[in-house]
Amino acid sequence: MSEKEKQRIIEAWNKHVEGIARQHKYATFSSAAEEDFCETFRNGILAYESLTKKEKLEICAYARL
Repeated sequence: MSEKEKQRIIEAWNKHVEGIARQHKYATFSSAAEEDFCETFRNGILAYESLTKKEKLEICAYARL
């Protein structure tokens, strides 16, 4: 089950990155908001109970958090 959860989280991150690219394109990007989002996302991953420690670290490394 945790592999599916890991994939779902990675897909959510990829969707976020696509949204950031759009914000850069239209000059509506906020670095402070992005910083807050990244911190919240990382803390959420680390608190996620159904992922192993290795999977959590893989996701954080993938997202460069």
